[in-house]
Amino acid sequence: MRETTPKTPPPPTSRGNPRKAGIIDLGACEGNANGNGISNYGDYAAGGDPAAPDDPTLRPKLTGNQLTFSFRDNAADVVRRYLKSGTLLPGSWTEMIVSTDCTVSTTISSGGRTLTTLTLSNSLLSTNPWLFFRGEFTATP
Repeated sequence: MRETTPKTPPPPTSRGNPRKAGIIDLGACEGNANGNGISNYGDYAAGGDPAAPDDPTLRPKLTGNQLTFSFRDNAADVVRRYLKSGTLLPGSWTEMIVSTDCTVSTTISSGGRTLTTLTLSNSLLSTNPWLFFRGEFTATP
């Protein structure tokens, strides 16, 4: 009988969170290896490489009433949500509801990532004098 040594998981991040392992080594998930202001996990979830130079196409883009988000195609460990806020205050962010707040107008997959464009509803835009949007990525348990 041959003994095997169990693999030791990598040490946790500076915040005590487990490190993500996989094709792209995220290192400290909340770190920012390329200095673009987006966490390593955010770069990964949006379809980028956290160690590569900043890629502005990974950021959400608002053009008129069209809001476009990027996310990784093959990441079964990523849950994405689209959020809105009228104030930017903590606790003010709520999930956008498809068919009420927006409709999905296009979804294009290319190069390992998907671009989804949401058309914001007239009722959402006309009832809120100030609106802020963000994509939120969380790891699946």
